[in-house]
Amino acid sequence: MNIAELQALDLISRLPDNVPLTVEEAAIFVRLSPSTLNKMRMPGHPTGGPVYSQGGKRGAGGANQKVLYLKGDLVAWLQANRVSDTLAAAVRKGQMFATLADVAEERPYWTNEAGLIAGSVWETSEDVFFARLLSPLWGVEWLSASDACVRSWSGVIAKRALAGAVERVLSDVLGGIRGSLERDEMETAALEGKEPVREKI
Repeated sequence: MNIAELQALDLISRLPDNVPLTVEEAAIFVRLSPSTLNKMRMPGHPTGGPVYSQGGKRGAGGANQKVLYLKGDLVAWLQANRVSDTLAAAVRKGQMFATLADVAEERPYWTNEAGLIAGSVWETSEDVFFARLLSPLWGVEWLSASDACVRSWSGVIAKRALAGAVERVLSDVLGGIRGSLERDEMETAALEGKEPVREKI
């Protein structure tokens, strides 16, 4: 986060709770990317995002209807998602990995002087966030979850939780591929009157 974004965050935090914010403004406040907030509004998203308002007539379709978030709703959502330790935070963040696209999406991670990853920026308390951001000893790297998993970390607990979340997504994808191949093989064999050939993938 650069100085301009920090200033924007400070200004937004001073606003009354009944002020409506655009997706971009809300993203700054909750420290998520606008694309992540957009995904959270999709039906069936595993974590569910903050409540929002959308303009337009009832029953009107179209993707251009303006989405607004009340600042108070964002505060309530952040408070409802508070955690007591880094492991719980890592596990909760890992729930956001529902697809390969989620695993590939870049997110910010802290790096220490030795270049080791020291956890997700988004899972940091406010006091630690500002202390690290203003210190020359800490850096921020944007990495996909898969790239972060193969890097060296300063602690293994958060890395293990992240790796477990990535492994679950990959396992689900592989299971879906295997199931699809078996179904196609059985359908082809049934049409040809032959036994299906089982191949390992």
